[in-house]
Amino acid sequence: MSTPDRRAMLDRADKARSIRRQCMLLGIARSGVYRPPRPANDNDLALMRRVDELFTAWPFLGSRRMTAMLKTEGLQDNRKRVQRLMRKMGIAALGPKPNTTKPAPGHKIYPYLLRNMTIDRPNQVWAADITYLPTGRGFLYLVEGLCRRSRGQGRNRKLDRLLQRSSPSSGTRLSRADGGLARTDAGFEGCGHDGQR
Repeated sequence: MSTPDRRAMLDRADKARSIRRQCMLLGIARSGVYRPPRPANDNDLALMRRVDELFTAWPFLGSRRMTAMLKTEGLQDNRKRVQRLMRKMGIAALGPKPNTTKPAPGHKIYPYLLRNMTIDRPNQVWAADITYLPTGRGFLYLVEGLCRRSRGQGRNRKLDRLLQRSSPSSGTRLSRADGGLARTDAGFEGCGHDGQR
């Protein structure tokens, strides 16, 4: 339970338990109970609106570059203030995170089937990748597939194993009978049971 929720459970009219005892039972600090929270000032709200607009346009901006862009617009704001407001809004720069390629414990590593294979006909091997595009109502997932002489795309609003359901070329499925292989990266989209057959 969050601290504001626990603070809301405090009953000031309770005569049996003092505020000190209630704070101890709820695990909250008394200073947060006695002192009312400061209301957000209009300057913070205007700056938060502008930071949100900049972050929507450039989601890879961190607090340093955000502060620099605000300074070019004539807003002389401290980086720590921008950091605090970004934390308050729950936004953080999109970027590579550490240890993203470590497999989960117990995850099976499948062999690389294309190592000594000669690719001599169309639709023998597909290379596919998936990405997402932010839209006004969420995300649009895009699958791009490339073959030796053809190319295809698939789009969907839900990820829901978009890669495994159909190959990107006009909805036809790759089958083992044709000797077809679909090569993807090791993302979780290609690791479902449908993609491992």
